[in-house]
Amino acid sequence: MILNEMMPWRDSWSVLTELRKYKSTVPTVKLTARDKTPDNVKGLELAADDYLVKLFEWAEFTARIKPLLRRSPLRLQGVVRIGDLELDLLCMKVVRGGKVII
Repeated sequence: MILNEMMPWRDSWSVLTELRKYKSTVPTVKLTARDKTPDNVKGLELAADDYLVKLFEWAEFTARIKPLLRRSPLRLQGVVRIGDLELDLLCMKVVRGGKVII
C-alpha cells in the first residue's frame, strides 16, 4: 500500500496505525515531503515498511517497491484486482484500464 502524507480523506499516520492495529501484513510505503529524521523514524515506528521523501526518481520508487512485493504474503495470490487496477505480483506488472504502467 502506498500512502501519501497529504491524502484528502485521512492522514497516513492514522491509516498505518489502523492497519497495524488489525495485524495487517500488507506492505506499506509512506510518501512525504517531510525530510526530517524524526518524521522518518515516526513512520517506520508506526510500521511503514519504507519511507520515501518527495521528490524522488521513478527508478528509486520502483526499486523500493519490488522487494516489498517479493516478500509480501499477497504475492502468493497472483493477481490482485481493485477496480480497473491489476497488480500481477508474480510477473511484477501493474496494469490500469488495460494499459501497462510497470
